[in-house]
Order: sequence, then structure tokens, then C-alpha cells
Amino acid sequence: MKDVLENVKTEIKCLDHGFVRLIDCMPRLVEDDQTADSAIVQAARVSYGAGTKKTNEDRGLIRYLMRHRHSTPFEMVEFKFLCKMPIFVARQFIRHRTACLSGNVELWFDEPASLMKNKRKLKKMSIEEFYKKWHYGAKPFLAHRKKDTYIDKIDSNFEYSIAELSSIVKRTKSYIRNMIKSGSLMAIKDGDSYKIKGENWKNWAEKEFKHVMPCKNNLKKMQLRMCDEMTGEILYTNITDIWQNGKKMYLKLNSKMAIKSK
Repeated sequence: MKDVLENVKTEIKCLDHGFVRLIDCMPRLVEDDQTADSAIVQAARVSYGAGTKKTNEDRGLIRYLMRHRHSTPFEMVEFKFLCKMPIFVARQFIRHRTACLSGNVELWFDEPASLMKNKRKLKKMSIEEFYKKWHYGAKPFLAHRKKDTYIDKIDSNFEYSIAELSSIVKRTKSYIRNMIKSGSLMAIKDGDSYKIKGENWKNWAEKEFKHVMPCKNNLKKMQLRMCDEMTGEILYTNITDIWQNGKKMYLKLNSKMAIKSK
């Protein structure tokens, strides 16, 4: 067995004081004639156990996986880096690459209407709230059906065919069929068609439904405050995507702890 980091340059200097240092990787120990890439081909060919015997075959498989975007086997290899950089670079690094920010972190926006008047009106929103609105829309609210349902013309005890009901309630036949298929309207199978009891139509018509307002397009346009570290000027950027990475352990720091650590 050998250490894949042995005889490998693990630190690259950046400008005056910065550096990027490779401090660990997975897998760390491999067979003498292999590299960490062996973990990728082994994951791709789990039924083979040790994978292929020739290096050129491993190389061909890895290229095939990448070319066809089969990315899961590549997760078998991981690298851990220690990076030293100025704070304004770190903030861009977090923004564009690898950061996982806590859900209770606040985002500060300036509302578009106030910016049009050359003013600033602060709107605060947690990342958790922003995530839910981005993916699930605004908080659902109960609403009534706007289009007339003609329940006054429906006999509760009568069984209507799709054609009869669509004519009375001013809906198309395909609309009624889709309601039945989706389960929102109860119906009885009658040969190749359906019978709808008037009572079932009235129950559907009188039922309130939850309306969800999508928010993603509006959230993309919101002006997120950012600080130019060099000038101190407040500038703006936009959020292009947000995703959840599960629950993770984290350390909560405060100013007193920072003073003690000096």
C-alpha cells in the first residue's frame, strides 16, 4: 500500500500571503500500482470488485463516465483543502463555490419600488424562508372558485353523463374527464364512460382550494445587498439558485469568543 499524497506538492502560494493547501484526500491509501482514481472505477464496476487490471482501461472508463455525465462514481474521491485569502476573496469564494450557509442567516434586500425612487427600503428574509418561497411559492391561502359552477341547475340525486354535465356547467368534456382521472371529481364507471352524481359536483364546487403563488421569478429580481470591501460601498447582486444540503453540525461564534481567542 502507498500514500497517494506522498511526494506530492501539497501547497501552492498565492500572491503575498495566501495559499491553497491540500491537507487530506479520500482514498488516502491505495495499492502500489494504483492511484486514487481506482476508487472511481471500482464504484462504477461494483460487480467486478477490484475493477479492471489495466490502467488504460481505467482511464477509458473514467472518460466515458465523464462524457456521459455519470457523476456518482466520482463521489468516491474527495479532497480537503485549507485556503488562506483576504476576506473579500473569501466572500466571493463562499458565494460561487462551496459554502453551506445556515437557514437562520439573514439576507438583506432593497425593495425594487424604493430603488426606483432613489431610496432604500430594507427587507430582511432568512435563508430558510427564502428557500421555501423559491421552491414552494408563497404561503398557500384558501380561495373560492371564480368561474360559475351552476350548482343551482344541478339535481343532487341525478346521475349525469360527461356530455350532460359539461353542457350544464359550461365546461368541456375533456375538462370533466381530467377532473375524474385526477380524482378531484368522484364518478361511477359506466361501460366506457362515467356517470357523475349531482351531489359529487356540488361537493367539488363548494370546496375551498389552496392557491399557491409562485415566487421564483420575483425572487431572482430582488436586489441583495453586498459590500465592496475596498470602498465600503453598498452594491447589489442577485440570487440565481438555492438548494438544501440537509442538517449539519455547526459552531456558533460571537464577539466575546473572538476576543478570547486572540
